[in-house]
Amino acid sequence: MDLYKNISFLQKFDTENQNFGMIVEMFNFLTLKNTDMKQLTFLMLIAIAVFSTSCETDQGGNADMKTIDFIVQSSEWDEYGIEGNPGYGFAVDLSMPEITDNVINNGMVSLYMKSGESWLPVPIYFYNDNYEGGYIYAMKRGVFSIEYYENDHFTVRPNTEIFRLVIVQPI
Repeated sequence: MDLYKNISFLQKFDTENQNFGMIVEMFNFLTLKNTDMKQLTFLMLIAIAVFSTSCETDQGGNADMKTIDFIVQSSEWDEYGIEGNPGYGFAVDLSMPEITDNVINNGMVSLYMKSGESWLPVPIYFYNDNYEGGYIYAMKRGVFSIEYYENDHFTVRPNTEIFRLVIVQPI
């Protein structure tokens, strides 16, 4: 029977393999020919108990959150690659001293792009009849990069856009 193939994904959720044996036994129990509703209910209660008691939560930690709104003018986007070839697009590298090694390794960075009165989370992907494209971002210490591309390899220079960067710096 291929039942064990179906339960191998459960190992991903059980990092210490403390409960995996019990999970296998529950699956074996479920495959018996005379499984009735009482057995199923019993197994579900055991599964809930096992999974609710084996999780640990992080109770500590403080962080500083900083929000930076900025505008990237259309003229600031640098062209990269060769038009008509894969890899063609536009990018902007921004000096951002707030992006520290601590933020990269332990914190969080989120980027949003203004659209009307709303803020859209980046990455943003869009689809057209002829092409698809979007905005993505990358970072390294002190530098925050935003890229814009279209997969037809004839990317049009982006308009002036307003962005919001949210940086969570662990203390």
